Amino acid sequence: MQEDDLSLLGNVASNGFCGHIDLWLQGRAIKDFCLALYELEKNLTGGASLQSIVPGELEITVKAIDLVGHCALSGAIGYAIESENCTFQHRVEFGFEFESE
Repeated sequence: MQEDDLSLLGNVASNGFCGHIDLWLQGRAIKDFCLALYELEKNLTGGASLQSIVPGELEITVKAIDLVGHCALSGAIGYAIESENCTFQHRVEFGFEFESE
């Protein structure tokens, strides 16, 4: 872990499904995500993505869907549970549209 990495407790509730996770984000990934969000808001094109250090624990994408300020956010939280004979992936996915101001 680096000094600017961030420990995050996340909760998602989406359309009757919910999940909770404890994860780590890289400081550089957070900075890059914020810069991409700034560009998205300024230009109303492109997108921004953020992923956790451990693959699959957190995925968030924000993208422009038109040139008048409509955007979409989608993502997932999850983790793997390993049993004696196999691994099960537990995951909550979510998504919605919003209007940038």
